[in-house]
Amino acid sequence: MIAKGRLYLLVTLSAMFITTFMLAYSQTMMSDEEKIADAMSAGPASIADNSTIMDWPGEGETEFRTLREGTNDWICYVSDPPTLAAGNVDPMCLDEVWQAWLNSLITQTDFKIESTGIAYMLAGGVGSNTDPYAMARTDDNEWHPDGPHIMILVPDLSALEGLSSDYESGGPYVMFPGNPYAHIMVPIGPHTME
Repeated sequence: MIAKGRLYLLVTLSAMFITTFMLAYSQTMMSDEEKIADAMSAGPASIADNSTIMDWPGEGETEFRTLREGTNDWICYVSDPPTLAAGNVDPMCLDEVWQAWLNSLITQTDFKIESTGIAYMLAGGVGSNTDPYAMARTDDNEWHPDGPHIMILVPDLSALEGLSSDYESGGPYVMFPGNPYAHIMVPIGPHTME
């Protein structure tokens, strides 16, 4: 019974997550060319030019859509629809480790980091510093803009102990401290979004 209850909760939460994206997606229609340009703005040309470009599920869909096949192991994702609907951007280019991280986040399944992961968000983004599932600002989720940055996953989360989680410090900090989705944020430009 417990397993069925957990499965039901997982399916319900996953459906809610996808529904949120689909509703916001319908408000932010972009051409495929605009989506590709948005996704490519996340990474350096040496990576983005040859990456696979993925779009979020559209209305009535549950799967990501490939906008362009790549020739390297990187995937660059279009800004997510809720962020676009709020007037911001958050495209990202992810290596294979980060792709597994994103899949785990979306499906809310266990994730074990086996090796160092690198991701780029050179166009910046906006989100919570404490809650990986947050879709909007709350009184306690430290919602904030991130300027251009690089993100680093490490196999041993204890290596993050002692690092600052102060996103206003101007230097590297830990996002989602004390959480399995914790990672190092390395700002490389000013916070530019609200």
